[in-house]
Amino acid sequence: MDTVSTSWTRWPSTWLDRESVRDAVTDILATGVHEPGRKGFTAACFHTASQLAEEMHAAGLTEVRVYAIEGPTWSLLKATEQYTGEPVSADAPLFRAALAAARAAEPYPDLLAAASHLLAVGRV
Repeated sequence: MDTVSTSWTRWPSTWLDRESVRDAVTDILATGVHEPGRKGFTAACFHTASQLAEEMHAAGLTEVRVYAIEGPTWSLLKATEQYTGEPVSADAPLFRAALAAARAAEPYPDLLAAASHLLAVGRV
């Protein structure tokens, strides 16, 4: 039986020019924990890819794989959308390049941390 788990990474927000966001992100990067009420978000644990894999193994899962949902260039797309006020369409060259970067980065565990969300899959 396959089991799936999702997690947030410790990758910073695109609003780092705001002091309250920068302070919250600094704490998340240092501790992996988000305290409730800060940055408009609930209490949460932000995992590294290796921490998420370790938790899955500790829960008895085997064949654990961790994937980056957005890939390493998600923040470029987000910043573009915030700057232009328009979504980046799936057929835009920038989106296609970001997708290609995500696929190219997938086999490299060190690049997983650049994504905003992780997906872990394992077998029971």
